[in-house]
Amino acid sequence: MQNNYRYLFFSFLLALFIATTFSIQGGFQDSLVYYEQFSIIKRNGLYESIDLIADHTGKLEPGMFLVFFIQSFFVDSLSLFLIVNLLIINLLLVGLYFSYNNSMYGTPRFSYLAITILLLSYYTFSNYIYIWRSIYAFYFIGMYCLSINKSRRFVFLVLSCLFHFSSIVYILLFYMIRTISLNKLSVIVLSFLMSIFIVILLVFVPESVTLLTSGNGQGIFTTVDSEVYVIIRRLVISLSLVSILLVYNPPEKFRNLYNLVLTLSIISAVLVFNAQLSWRVLAPAAVLGTVLLVNTSKHKSIIYFLLVLSTIPSLRIIYLLSIGQFHAA
Repeated sequence: MQNNYRYLFFSFLLALFIATTFSIQGGFQDSLVYYEQFSIIKRNGLYESIDLIADHTGKLEPGMFLVFFIQSFFVDSLSLFLIVNLLIINLLLVGLYFSYNNSMYGTPRFSYLAITILLLSYYTFSNYIYIWRSIYAFYFIGMYCLSINKSRRFVFLVLSCLFHFSSIVYILLFYMIRTISLNKLSVIVLSFLMSIFIVILLVFVPESVTLLTSGNGQGIFTTVDSEVYVIIRRLVISLSLVSILLVYNPPEKFRNLYNLVLTLSIISAVLVFNAQLSWRVLAPAAVLGTVLLVNTSKHKSIIYFLLVLSTIPSLRIIYLLSIGQFHAA
């Protein structure tokens, strides 16, 4: 038990370091939008603010508003706002790692290296510094997939949707995959078929993109990117995660979640013609997939080596953040 507290304390210190470094930059556009919403809630209260923010953004997902309302009692500056929220989000990821580790091994077999990779891998880092409410949703999706109790699953489903309505799409896909016996080759074939179906939908029914997004401005998800560099970068990120996932052999209890993660990763690679859409599809796979990968017991050396490589871009960003010279793309 004492060792468990050591891992938790280490997680807290690492998460606090990342959050503090992030606060030096003063936040990105996404986090500044969150801070604006927080300021509205702090000034006007929860109920009135929900209507104001929903009218302005086209989003009615009150989970994040409730989080900001609680924070409004003790957060009084942008720096503290950034630190508190990055700290919470990172600790949610660590909590998910602890839960899956306990479920896999029965008794805790935590690792300082696993925690470090989890928080510094570009697959997680590039998501949690931007899409905060999605990380909350992914946490509850992860707990949903782990739970076998129907009542708890319902609670996790509701909580995930309170933070992002698209959660229901991922959970429905999880159920569909669970009803089919799939090996890795079958997942690859299914993923390409689903990708073709999604592309057809985007061409003929562009409004269908709202299943994976929320709020106004869905047009940015239905256009083809003109910057080749952006497309290549997204392709490298998606395919690198796919490659690591193909090395990984999931335990039977995690196979359905693994198949979901692999499916989303492959679909993301196919959809790189639109970097925003590709990123949205990959985000849950990147977060939940990294949680699975750091808990691996087979091919651990290869998987950990590849994951350590994935921390290099994150470490570079942290350095640039610390000297105030990082500019979000």
